[in-house]
Amino acid sequence: MENIRRLESDKSELFNSSDVYDRHGWGFVCLLLLISTLFIRPADWVPQLKGVAVYQTFIVAALIIAYRAVGNQLFASQLAINPITGCILLLLTAVALSHLTNGFLWGARESTIAVAKVFALYLLIAGVVNTPQRLEFFVKWLVLTISIMSALALAD
Repeated sequence: MENIRRLESDKSELFNSSDVYDRHGWGFVCLLLLISTLFIRPADWVPQLKGVAVYQTFIVAALIIAYRAVGNQLFASQLAINPITGCILLLLTAVALSHLTNGFLWGARESTIAVAKVFALYLLIAGVVNTPQRLEFFVKWLVLTISIMSALALAD
C-alpha cells in the first residue's frame, strides 16, 4: 500500500515539475496538426496540394517550436532515464550503417530519412504529450482523425 502512495506522489511530482516543457502548448498544437496530416492526407483531397510536402512542413515546424521538449530527451542523463529513446536512436544509426557497410549510399540516405521521420515523431510525442490531460486529448484526437480517415475512405 505504501508503494502505491509513493508511486502516486512520484507521478504527481513528475507532471507538476518545472521540467515540463511546451507549457504554452504550441508544440502540442503542431503535433495534433501533424497527426491530422499524417492520417487525413490533405494532398489527396485538395488537388493544389499535390507535390507539396505538407507532412514534412508540419514536422519541421513542430520540431522548431518544441525544440526544448525534443532536445532535452537527447541528453545522456535523459537517455539513462528513458532507454527507449536511446534504442530508437541506435536503430537510426543501425539503419544507416547497414546500408553504408554494403556501399549502398542511396539506400542509406533514403532509409535513414524515413526512420528519422519516425524518430522525430516519437520525440515529439514523448516531449509534448507530457501531462495526463494531453495524453487523454491526444488519444481522442487519434481516434477522431482515424475515424475521419475511415469515413473518407468509405465515401470514396
